[in-house]
Amino acid sequence: MRRTLLTKHRFGTTLTLTLVALFGMLFITQLRADAAGVTVPDEDLELVANLVVTQDGAVIELVHVVGDIEVVADNVTIRQVRVTSSDSIPVRVHRDSVGLVVEDSTISCDPENGRYGIGDENFTANRVELVNCQLGFGDGVNVSVLDSTVDGVPVGVTEGPIGGAEDPAPTTEAPTTTQAPTTTEAPEPVFEAELQWSVSRDRSSPAALDGAIVPDEIRIFMTTAETGIDHVAWYLDGELIRDDDLAAPWDLAPGANGNSGPVDLAALDGSEHLATAVVHLSDGTEETVNARFATEEAAVAGAGEAPVTTAPPVTEPPAPAAPAYPDASTTGVQDGVSLSPSGSITVTQDGAVIEGLDVSGRIVVRADDVTIRNVRVSSNASHLIRNYGKNLLIEDVTLVGEQPCSAGIAFNYYTARRVDVSGCADGLKANGNVVVEDSYIHDLRKWAGTHNDGIQSTGGSNMVIRNNTIEGAFRDSVSAIKFTSEFNHLSDVTIEGNQFFGGNYTIYLTKKPGMRAPTDIRIADNVFVEGSAKWGWLFNDNHSSQVFENNTWDDGTPVG
Repeated sequence: MRRTLLTKHRFGTTLTLTLVALFGMLFITQLRADAAGVTVPDEDLELVANLVVTQDGAVIELVHVVGDIEVVADNVTIRQVRVTSSDSIPVRVHRDSVGLVVEDSTISCDPENGRYGIGDENFTANRVELVNCQLGFGDGVNVSVLDSTVDGVPVGVTEGPIGGAEDPAPTTEAPTTTQAPTTTEAPEPVFEAELQWSVSRDRSSPAALDGAIVPDEIRIFMTTAETGIDHVAWYLDGELIRDDDLAAPWDLAPGANGNSGPVDLAALDGSEHLATAVVHLSDGTEETVNARFATEEAAVAGAGEAPVTTAPPVTEPPAPAAPAYPDASTTGVQDGVSLSPSGSITVTQDGAVIEGLDVSGRIVVRADDVTIRNVRVSSNASHLIRNYGKNLLIEDVTLVGEQPCSAGIAFNYYTARRVDVSGCADGLKANGNVVVEDSYIHDLRKWAGTHNDGIQSTGGSNMVIRNNTIEGAFRDSVSAIKFTSEFNHLSDVTIEGNQFFGGNYTIYLTKKPGMRAPTDIRIADNVFVEGSAKWGWLFNDNHSSQVFENNTWDDGTPVG
């Protein structure tokens, strides 16, 4: 049961909050400016259930909320409050509400379900402690976070000690007069990794690449037992090939379904080559792994006889067949398009067209009928593209997230076509009036507490997911598709003609307690990579209006 604050209610909420406010003033005068979180003993906090704040200017103090707080009013203050919640966002601000201030409070999320502690815009957090909230504070518009912590890590800390000297005098140590005994320093640990090659897409029968003689088309990959790798950037003959290799197996060229992609050495100048993997570690350092190798043409030319100088007739090879499902070669920014660097963008003009940009940051759309085309967006923003308008078209776009990016696109009223998404915890958020087609969602970034989904919906209707490649991690993510009647009823969804990979279950189609099972759902003509999910292809709360037909494993046999 939810309690609506400062309105007539049989729990007598108005009286309770008035008394709490009076006592709260005594405690607040004793706060240290540098303390994040509740400083009042728990026994002095009134235990309450879920709260809904509906009165402008309300002040919520000295309560322990077991559940969540929903703010649907302006200029609300939450002070000296502890929130313990299993909700994905324990303190949720309605999108039309402004001026929320949360201070001197502690918000504890469910480690399994918690996303933001406060979300996701129009709030100020002062001295707030977040615990087990996977994505920290929401990073929408009009957000300010000062002197707060996320799992003990300072966030938005002001320079210098609060309330102390602004620029303390440096201290000087007296020199020592005795020579310290000489010690032998332990050698720094050596980063161990090797570049290898194979002719097989599954990397079978690998061999060391350094010093090898190889055919014109091979797979190149890195093997290592090292941990703490954030991502790998790949170079071939000094030219950057990709900088979005986010998870093992580490491949110079990505392939579908977790396989290694081919590298066409015949298309390169010369016959001797250098492959380089620049390994970016989580601590901010880098390691470089090189391998010099040659094609079989070089070996023949150096075998003792002079190479033939007259070239044989050249026959143009046939154009490669288009892949059966989208991959890196058919999605993202189109070949030959020149991109200009840009920072974050907010779009406010109806009908605007954004194209030809390399955005370091995010794009926020606050207008209707906007088109984003041939754009690359990369950052650790919560959502790389956040839509508040209607009829947004996103096509031929590359989205590369960095921790703690929540999703490439959110939340509704958009069409995503030929989009390449990687690096965020989830690929896309889809909560109604969404079309996703001909796109490639892969290499979702996993860190402590994430529950990765290719596309996640918490409710809504009128959605089509068609002809995409959607890859969860091999048996190590929640799903490729997780559609749930959670905040709204889920209905009118078509999922057809896709190739799916990974997850615990590859597709979840479920409901939260108190909600109806998803209705009017059609899942048809999809291919599931057998063995890539931990437990199976589908987990659902069944309803008679759900239709499943012509879904197969990748060998053509029907799914069970």
